[in-house]
Amino acid sequence: MTGFLSLPLNLTHMNTVRPYAFHKKHNLPRLVLPRNPDGSLPLDHDFDRALLVLNCASNIDGRELLNIKDLVKKVHKSGGIIIIDAAQAMAHTPHILHKTEADAICFSAHKLYAPSLGAIIARRDLLPKIDTTFIGGGMVDDATETGYTLSATDPGHAHTKFESGLQAWGEIIALGTAIDWLENLPKSAHQNLRQHTQQLYDFLSSHPQIHLVNQSPNPTMAFHIEGLDSHLVGSALADQHVMARTGYFCAHSYLDHKMHLPPLIRFSLGYHTRPEDVQKTIDILTKVC
Repeated sequence: MTGFLSLPLNLTHMNTVRPYAFHKKHNLPRLVLPRNPDGSLPLDHDFDRALLVLNCASNIDGRELLNIKDLVKKVHKSGGIIIIDAAQAMAHTPHILHKTEADAICFSAHKLYAPSLGAIIARRDLLPKIDTTFIGGGMVDDATETGYTLSATDPGHAHTKFESGLQAWGEIIALGTAIDWLENLPKSAHQNLRQHTQQLYDFLSSHPQIHLVNQSPNPTMAFHIEGLDSHLVGSALADQHVMARTGYFCAHSYLDHKMHLPPLIRFSLGYHTRPEDVQKTIDILTKVC
């Protein structure tokens, strides 16, 4: 590898701490690349033998990486590796990943209505290039006084490279159930979510005191209210049983240091959201403003 590239935190779910630690450990140059307002990444960069880490949907406003397939092709043509953070995309926009041949796609089960669990979908030819951070039971075929043999050396057991110790079988089974549930949702559930999203977006984008980050409707919406502390607004919403995240969402580099925005409030709508939930939120924010 001659370079390590990571994407700007205005459109990424991944915390810069991990790419930064990687570049420090291996003494590699690290570049933070700008993205277009529509979420796409310019393809005029030199990806020669680079490791590119980026998301395919923003955890701030849900913006999609529109040119992901073209990007994957260019990175591979340049001899590079591309790892996709798909945590924010799996529940609402999995179509982004269809026929996307990234080297690895990572996501979080709790974003899919399942218990906390990390998942990686990886190409078999990538696994031998990764050094294992943890070693434990279930990964080792043989152990001597001077070394050990990992099960992952067998192509049929490549997945064990990341599965040290006792497996989280409860979480794994629950993730499978959650995926089955999502795949069998009726069309009405998707229509309802779009309607709820549009209703809340219309309110947030039209109110004179509310500054919305989103450029278009998305179940993930971030904003701040002029003259009010977002953390206090979040507490006020929580008192009325409306849950919201406040702060910079691991995107301090962009939201705070580059855009100089105050801490934000973020709503995340889901298939469980009801019409009365949206109306209650609008009523509370109207009073707060």
